[in-house]
Amino acid sequence: SVSLTMSGTKALTGREPATGDLFTVELYEGDNLLDSEQVAPGGSFAFTRYYTMADAGESFTYTVKELAGSLPGIDYDDAEYTFTVNVNLVGDELVVTSGTTGYTVGGSDGVFTLSGLNFTNDYAADPVSLTFSGTKELTGRALEPGEFTFELTGTDPAVTRTAANDGSGYFSFEPIEY
Repeated sequence: SVSLTMSGTKALTGREPATGDLFTVELYEGDNLLDSEQVAPGGSFAFTRYYTMADAGESFTYTVKELAGSLPGIDYDDAEYTFTVNVNLVGDELVVTSGTTGYTVGGSDGVFTLSGLNFTNDYAADPVSLTFSGTKELTGRALEPGEFTFELTGTDPAVTRTAANDGSGYFSFEPIEY
């Protein structure tokens, strides 16, 4: 028998990988799931298939894709790598070759490889907002709505906010989005 190992890498952009960040890559033949592997960002994965003399003259079409997960803020790579490999008898040896342009099968002596099946996920934090509020107290008389104006400032002039009190003294600034 001979083997074909199909491999690739997993990358994550936008943040450093966290403990527990695992992504699933799957190998299909047609609609049939043949194998799946969990891989961490910065890691690699590999699927190996074996062929015998009974497979000589046959072609096999595989698809490798990442299963979309549910980690917050992750935009999962929707790339799908679909390629055909041919198993041929050359002399008295089985040889695996690529039947798809752009995919190269290398190797000899019964051990063949196809690499470059790489996936990159992007991380973008979900936006959050922060609201500051408070209450103005005045002794000696009742507060008038809008009588006092408050300013919220920081190091970024674009986030300066103003607010005025209501009749009970409550005030709230517009949310700041991050």
